[in-house]
Order: sequence, then C-alpha cells, then structure tokens
Amino acid sequence: MLSTCGAPIPQAPPDQQGGQVPPPTGLVVALNKRSKEAESAFLGVYKQLIEAPGKSAGRVQVPAMSYHGT
Repeated sequence: MLSTCGAPIPQAPPDQQGGQVPPPTGLVVALNKRSKEAESAFLGVYKQLIEAPGKSAGRVQVPAMSYHGT
C-alpha cells in the first residue's frame, strides 16, 4: 500500500496464524484512561474559568506572541 506521497505505508507484521498482531491491550487501556482523566481535568478548569466572577468571565484573553528571527 502506498501513501499519497508514494512512500510505502508500514504494515503490522503478521503473526504465526496469518492474521494481524493484536495491539498491546494494556497500553491501549492505560492511554485511554489517561486521556479521559486529562479531558476531565481540562473541563473542570474550563468550567471554573467560565463561572469565575469578574468583568471578563467567560472570556479568556491570550497574549499575542512575537516571533524573532526566521
């Protein structure tokens, strides 16, 4: 199989029975749990920002970044 740039797309090596190698289940479960925990933490902070009192409640201003060089 080739990618859009013409390079071959690496495939998982077949196992002894001729099928595909199963993903490392423990790693997948751990990454899924970590992702859900990170999402929950982000949403908790976001909710606190939205509910914070003040004239800019619900509105977060991000300072402009300047790039030097290039």
